[in-house]
Amino acid sequence: MMKRAGFAAARTYCTAPYTYVDIPMNQAYPTPITKRSAANPTDADGAILDNGTKIIAQDHGNATSLISFYVDCGAIYEDPSNIGISDVMNKMLLRSNLQNSDFKVYKFMVNSGSSHWTNQVNRRYISVKVECRRDVVPQVVETLCQGMFIPRFAEFEIEELRDELDNLAATRRHDLKKYTVDTFLSTAFAGSPLANQPFCPATNIDKFSTPDLIKRWSSFFTPNRITLAGVNVSRAELTGAYNSAEWSSANTMDHPSHKGNAIESNVDLTNSYYGGVHSELSKRTVDFKSHQFYNDVYVMYGRKGPQTHNIKEYAAALVAGGSIGGTIGEACGTESQVHAFGDASVIGGLVRSRPEDVAEPVKQMAAAVNSVGGLSGSALDDAKTTAATNFLTQVNTREGLLDFIVTNTTSNGVGKTVSQVVSAIDQVTAADLKKVSEVMQSANPTFVSIGENTNVPNFTTLA
Repeated sequence: MMKRAGFAAARTYCTAPYTYVDIPMNQAYPTPITKRSAANPTDADGAILDNGTKIIAQDHGNATSLISFYVDCGAIYEDPSNIGISDVMNKMLLRSNLQNSDFKVYKFMVNSGSSHWTNQVNRRYISVKVECRRDVVPQVVETLCQGMFIPRFAEFEIEELRDELDNLAATRRHDLKKYTVDTFLSTAFAGSPLANQPFCPATNIDKFSTPDLIKRWSSFFTPNRITLAGVNVSRAELTGAYNSAEWSSANTMDHPSHKGNAIESNVDLTNSYYGGVHSELSKRTVDFKSHQFYNDVYVMYGRKGPQTHNIKEYAAALVAGGSIGGTIGEACGTESQVHAFGDASVIGGLVRSRPEDVAEPVKQMAAAVNSVGGLSGSALDDAKTTAATNFLTQVNTREGLLDFIVTNTTSNGVGKTVSQVVSAIDQVTAADLKKVSEVMQSANPTFVSIGENTNVPNFTTLA
């Protein structure tokens, strides 16, 4: 990493149109000892600034914060001509900008003891995240604002990124679980924007250049599509850091870069679910003889779920998933899967198994998915417990909590809270699950198998 960063700095000295200001690697940031009262850990505090930017924070009173910008600019807004551009855009946000080189950004992160990464959330948002000490939140927000509002998208850095994207494309199947889930979602929502996977395919790695990224930035990076969110920081602190950031003033709808280019509308995902079958036969031990576990087969089976804007419907979908996990929990390597996108959702299960043992767990999983509407009594109580546990596990990390808060935010600030969802799960009835089951049975199922799948039951015997 240092070698790469050193080369980047050398190039910046030679090519940057601005003055490079070095900072000492041993610079220390003060860590004041202050008394903080923790906010209710189940409540998020949100507001919309005058320019349209959302600020959301949830303060547990801890000393380590997670700060993130989310932009409503993800894969669902891509079309066949630019598949993968949101992934490229996302990974360029922590490179050089018109204020600093990428090496200076990197040195700041090292100096302040911060870690940073980018990812896509629900295929709708691209996000850049920084985990840092609470006392350096203002400097982190300042650094992120530079990348967000005065990006550079230098061609030599895009070329450097292409090497990284090549490696990611070549190793994508090494994480077979993630690969199976991504393939499942693209199969379930085939033909809709939700089918767009949140990474740049190998065929498009060399396609995008500086003008392409600038054009997309001009269209999507407008205040009404941007959310600044944080965990273990108060909204007042976060708002103050944003307002004090030098380049936050450039985040306006009147900015010349956005005038005439801004995208105002969102995509309609209401009728996105399609369903289908996808199968890939591969014997990993042919190429990796020492890794016998590569022969494992991954199978996913699921059905259309309800819309999840309403908290009651969202909770019912989670309990439906919990019923699947509870039914097949004793089988080898099984888990429930609930993917909620607001206007659309999909509910199912995933099995990882040795090839010779896969048939029975897959049959159990499919039977559980197909019989969600029949739960009552103790079986319903078990499903609620599993659903609540799965949900709380998801939001029990700073990143999981932050993603949940942002993806469940309404146009006027904050939407669902953790406590509301847990309470709603407890109130789900057998009648609610029956309604979910009716939605699930209204469309064809989705079936995906990846790996040594010669013993996987035929799809037609499971539906």
